[in-house]
Amino acid sequence: MASNKATRKQLLAAINSMNRRVAIPDVVAQTGLPLGVVSSELNDLAYELGADLDVTESGQIYYQFPSNLRYRYYSNRFFGFTNKIWETIAPVLAFLFRISFGLMLLFSITLVFLVMLVLQSLMSVFSGNANDVIGLIKEFFTLLKRLQLFQGINPMQFKRDKNAVDFSPVPLNSTKSNDSAQQVAGAKDDKGFLLNCYALLFGPGNPNQNFENEKSKAVAQLIRANQGIILPEQLAPLVGAAATEVEAAFPVLAKFHGVPGATPSGHLIYKFPEMQAAVSKSALNFAPDARDEGSHESLHSQPPRAVTMQPVVFTDISTDSLKPILLLACSNFFGTVFFWYMLYAVQSSDSSSENFFLVLAIYASFFLFFPAFRWINVQFQNARIRKYNERIERLSMTLDEAAPDLTLAFNEVHKIRQDEVAQLTNQLAYTTRRDYLEQETDSLIENASQTDKPAV
Repeated sequence: MASNKATRKQLLAAINSMNRRVAIPDVVAQTGLPLGVVSSELNDLAYELGADLDVTESGQIYYQFPSNLRYRYYSNRFFGFTNKIWETIAPVLAFLFRISFGLMLLFSITLVFLVMLVLQSLMSVFSGNANDVIGLIKEFFTLLKRLQLFQGINPMQFKRDKNAVDFSPVPLNSTKSNDSAQQVAGAKDDKGFLLNCYALLFGPGNPNQNFENEKSKAVAQLIRANQGIILPEQLAPLVGAAATEVEAAFPVLAKFHGVPGATPSGHLIYKFPEMQAAVSKSALNFAPDARDEGSHESLHSQPPRAVTMQPVVFTDISTDSLKPILLLACSNFFGTVFFWYMLYAVQSSDSSSENFFLVLAIYASFFLFFPAFRWINVQFQNARIRKYNERIERLSMTLDEAAPDLTLAFNEVHKIRQDEVAQLTNQLAYTTRRDYLEQETDSLIENASQTDKPAV
């Protein structure tokens, strides 16, 4: 069979020869390619090139391709090629960006050291003691060696990861969420000086970046586990709003095609007809069983119970790795500010040196003050996260300490579920595992046998 590239060329030629309005049988006749190949490739081309679909009253399907067919095709190929190149070089660029902050700090502190070395050499000329200069050089190179500049250097490790954080719903009295936070805070691997500089400035990232998606997933699991009928009190710990705050449920109703309803006693419920389905008994292990009105045990279904947010971590590097960075950053700040002030004070006619050290001083201040501001912001973020998690815990406790009216509502909802799910069936109407005519024959025989049964 011809390669995909050759097949595409044949299809494009056939489409152009038929005025860009084609049907699958015509293309098969024009190219001689198998029907399955033409159907699949033609659909792909229609999607890629923005073709229109025309369906006649007799059911014939025509693909109407745009007039700039070849231009669109080759421009799409060009952009696909550039995307592949970008995916190859993006990890390297990300790596270079991350180490650039450490390299700039090293460049600045090295420049400060060289200026100090020149001054120390001039002083040694007058004092006749060259050991001070040699000792200064040795100390500087010893410092560079201790920094482990090239430890952890691997550009390909920066292919986009998902910053995977476990949001799986767990009981709030479980230690899982706390353990996860401790693991994030305790995973202080030494990445080497260059990468540690980036970690100090920007931290490990937001652990809650997929929180809304995971919260939505938990809501869907709750709906499915309860056969599409839930109480507002069950939804409250997941959406972070009290059951009385009905407006908080509107996004959930819109997303999962739900409608509000009521129990016989008038308690509000949410029904999701499209999330209901007849399932096997083993699949409903999380659904609530009938219970006595006085029973408060396990009044809400599992899973899930609640989804809490993870605390933001300031940095994921150890204190031992942090100390040399802060030491160099402070030394660089005071050194650059000192030499800039000296040049400014002498009012040198050469302002370029003064401006150069001013830029270095500004960068040195960024290396100190930006992490300080970020640390303050992390404290505010974690305070909001703690407040949110405490609210989730209070809402969850409402289910554990269910009032009599809530217990009654659970029992009524359980009866509604039983009635509605009983109307659903798992019996197959059609399957691709058997021939269609064979299934139709079996269905007719079964209907005939039921008809012939004598009335009791």
